[in-house]
Amino acid sequence: MSSFITINIEICMKFYSYVLIGLILFTSNLKSQPAPDYSVLKCGYSKSLTVQMKMEEGKAVVEVLIQEIIKENSRSEKAESIIIENSQQLLQEIKNGLDMTVVLVPEYWELKKKIKLFPQVIPVTGDSVQDRTLLLIKKNSSIKNLNDLAGKKIVISGEISTEKSIMQIWLHTLIKKQTQKEVHKFFGSVYKVSTGPTAIMDLFFNKADAALVIQSNYLALQELNPQIGEQLKVFIRSEPFVFAVLLFTEKLLNHPDKKLIMDKILNMDKTRIGKNYLNLFKLTKMVPYQEAYLENTFRLLSEYEKFKK
Repeated sequence: MSSFITINIEICMKFYSYVLIGLILFTSNLKSQPAPDYSVLKCGYSKSLTVQMKMEEGKAVVEVLIQEIIKENSRSEKAESIIIENSQQLLQEIKNGLDMTVVLVPEYWELKKKIKLFPQVIPVTGDSVQDRTLLLIKKNSSIKNLNDLAGKKIVISGEISTEKSIMQIWLHTLIKKQTQKEVHKFFGSVYKVSTGPTAIMDLFFNKADAALVIQSNYLALQELNPQIGEQLKVFIRSEPFVFAVLLFTEKLLNHPDKKLIMDKILNMDKTRIGKNYLNLFKLTKMVPYQEAYLENTFRLLSEYEKFKK
């Protein structure tokens, strides 16, 4: 019996020795990891968001904004902005210490399959968090249903990157679902302009048979020029979508000044520099992220993926 107890004691001692050695190795490993560098706050933004501006102009404004965010009560000392060309670069920048990035929702849809990112803020383009895509026609047009647009000329607003725009993804899905055709094969002519107001005015002056625009742009222009509402009409209206999202990396999620940084971002519309940033990207404000806001957008992207196969 005593020998059995002795053997058990030896086994227990060996087990606890292994546990202790494991803990020592684990903690020494932790100590060997370099501590996160919080002295520089790095913000990336998708190249897709910069269609209407020079890259360097956007980069400079973003850096001034981040400097404004960190200047009070933050241990960060320097701001750095990075133009993100593609998902491969974004993944590399995250390894290099990127803190946050603003991307289009279709880009986030692809990225979240590859890496853990943390959506925190939604940039708002109009009065509400979500916006709609509108397909406009003239009120006196003979177009009665979607098939009547076959062979017609459509103008597309291109405030953001064309291929990754929710507007165009919605149009491609709509046309494919109802006609089994690609957009460029369905319409007789497709051309793009840089802004929503330009697309609306092209339709107004009969340069196109239909226009694809964001609802907030249409409502704002209609308010300035009532004749727009008198001569144009909404032919098809999409569900409400979210167009872009601000993501935190794990580094910023654990940043000791995360709350301060978050408060500054959400109150950008109340400062001069913040307003300049919002105006540059055609935004009105920033709001806290809620998953429910993206349900329609993710549903559209899932449907679009099926049509692409």
